[in-house]
Amino acid sequence: MILVFGGTTEGRRIAGMLNGLNASFFYSTKTPSKPLGYDLCTERVGALDALQLNLFCRQHHIRLIIDAAHPFASALRETINEVSQALMLPVLHFERDFSHTQSICQVSEPFIHKVHGFEEAMSYLTTLRPKLVLATTGVQSIPKLKPYWRQHAMLIRILPQPRSIELAKASGFPPEQTLPLRPNGSVEDELKLIRKHGIDCLLSKESGASGFMAQKIQAAKQSRIPLVIIERPPVPTSFQIVQNKHDFLDLFHKFYS
Repeated sequence: MILVFGGTTEGRRIAGMLNGLNASFFYSTKTPSKPLGYDLCTERVGALDALQLNLFCRQHHIRLIIDAAHPFASALRETINEVSQALMLPVLHFERDFSHTQSICQVSEPFIHKVHGFEEAMSYLTTLRPKLVLATTGVQSIPKLKPYWRQHAMLIRILPQPRSIELAKASGFPPEQTLPLRPNGSVEDELKLIRKHGIDCLLSKESGASGFMAQKIQAAKQSRIPLVIIERPPVPTSFQIVQNKHDFLDLFHKFYS
């Protein structure tokens, strides 16, 4: 049996490929998501600690784990790494396309500032002293950014769904500074948002192509405002990294035949 950690665009791609291979699999997400609707897929919801994941893998005879979770799900990857090592299970990590961000940053664009983690991001923002920051780092980042937004002006864009809105309220973030909007990958929409609110600095995670990183870079460049990018955490060295369908199929047949 196969266990997929998803909840992302990449997770749905993996699910579609497994369905095409007529492979049965579990699809695990931390929070509820739109059902996949595949007959060979069993969907489960909820976080798993190391003990729970170990038990789940043994009970369901898991032979392969596929990590297609969010690039910043570092706690989940630590758990997967611990359990996969203990049970000697192979792990395939389906990585997002980060090529555009990497190529832009290699040119040393002066408006891009890459930092390690949220604490360094807040320190850098304090140095930049913007009048209004737009954070596109998601609702889960609100508590991490609290030391900054309690003292400085900040808007945070979150998904327009009840759970995200409730989480934002529970974190104590001012409702009037919350923007429940779903990005559509349009540079023009990003520019309109910047102009509408008078935003003079963007804060983003290194979210890759499916997180519309290229569009954020272009919007910042055209608006001539700084973009602070929080670098994604590293993937455990034991994971087999795949970046496309061809590589995935090669490793899938190698480890699950």
